[in-house]
Amino acid sequence: MDTNRIHGLFITEDQAYDLACRDEFLKATPYNLAIMQMQQQPGPAKTSQRGFSLIEIQVVLVIMGLLISIIAPNVLGRADEARVQKVFADFSAIETALRMQRQRSC
Repeated sequence: MDTNRIHGLFITEDQAYDLACRDEFLKATPYNLAIMQMQQQPGPAKTSQRGFSLIEIQVVLVIMGLLISIIAPNVLGRADEARVQKVFADFSAIETALRMQRQRSC
């Protein structure tokens, strides 16, 4: 197998032919050539499994549980305070309306 040298990287004649056929010869940068060489090197077998493992799902659920346990008491306690503030605002609005009514009737 003969090799050619482009941009300081050795590529085979097949790789050079592939580059020329795909109109990528002009784009033959050192980065692209290095990627091509890495793709053709034998490596560990790739598994086609998709999805999450049971441990990953459990870790996410534990983290979500911790966050909810920290945030929930703060949020739930604020609902009662909000209702009390709304009552005060309503009484204030009623008081203002009564004052305006008294001023018009005088």
